Amino acid sequence: MLEGLLLTVLAGFLVSGLLVLLAVWRAVRWVRRSARLRQRVRTAQALVAPPGPRREVAWLRRELAAATRAATEAVALVRNAGGVVGELPGLARRLGRVAGTLDAELRLLAGEPDPAELARVLPAARVRVADAARVARSIRRASAAALGAEAAAEIAPLQAEVAREVAALDAGIDRLLDLAAGADPAPRPGLAAGA
Repeated sequence: MLEGLLLTVLAGFLVSGLLVLLAVWRAVRWVRRSARLRQRVRTAQALVAPPGPRREVAWLRRELAAATRAATEAVALVRNAGGVVGELPGLARRLGRVAGTLDAELRLLAGEPDPAELARVLPAARVRVADAARVARSIRRASAAALGAEAAAEIAPLQAEVAREVAALDAGIDRLLDLAAGADPAPRPGLAAGA
């Protein structure tokens, strides 16, 4: 009897432990896949880094990640909205690969023990991050232009249809008011009098 109770408690602990491990594993996967959370972590790293070149490297990593993520999200938004994306998805993927390589370089710089070497290499890295951010901005602008052009093409016919409908409603309301007032309604165009 006591052995059965102990086995039941042990089985309960094992199942509980497995469930906790599964929950932790899923949470870790979610954290690793969350781009916004990674962005917040990079911001925190930049804020707690000691002033100087290492902090600048942390801010460069944050800026690079933000620009790349924004470009990818802009292209995805246009695609989900049914807009024409052309080669933008491929360009955003290429930007992501370039940004990954550049981020690895920045990680390497963050761990550089020689401050003189870090100061020597940092300006070139700063320029490459600025170039990547400029490309990302161009991708976002092209995405916005694609949606804007499509919306502009749809607005003019929609506006004409709304104007026609408003005119028809106005005419119908005027006719109803004439009928309610007991006035003899005006003959409709195209119908002969007395028909």
